[in-house]
Amino acid sequence: MERAKWVAVALALAVLAANPFIAQAAGESPMSTKGKMEMPATEGKALWDYLTKVKYQKSFTLWPGKGKLYKGTEPHGALLTTYVNKTALDAIKGKKGAMPAGAIVVKENYMPDKMLAAITVMYKVSRGVLTAR
Repeated sequence: MERAKWVAVALALAVLAANPFIAQAAGESPMSTKGKMEMPATEGKALWDYLTKVKYQKSFTLWPGKGKLYKGTEPHGALLTTYVNKTALDAIKGKKGAMPAGAIVVKENYMPDKMLAAITVMYKVSRGVLTAR
């Protein structure tokens, strides 16, 4: 049985505001030689670059049964919008009980006044994918 680990990255609004071109700062492109998107590395910049390139707000699906700006609970924002990629969506719809490697969940955390406060990204990878640097 393959063990997997979630890699979570929280990108605070202050970081995004300080560098609106953060996606351009990542060195590698997630594009493969065949023109298909490859899964990103587990570093924050590489993951954000991938999410920017795939335009997650347009290409991912809202969490089933949730719309935009639904009521959140602590420690998350007062309002939330949660996007899932196809791998995560298939697991949710198939009631798998666990997310498979390659699943990505992006949670936008908003203040009560609907101002974006943070973006939390959960990316499940196989244990063998992680490398020490």
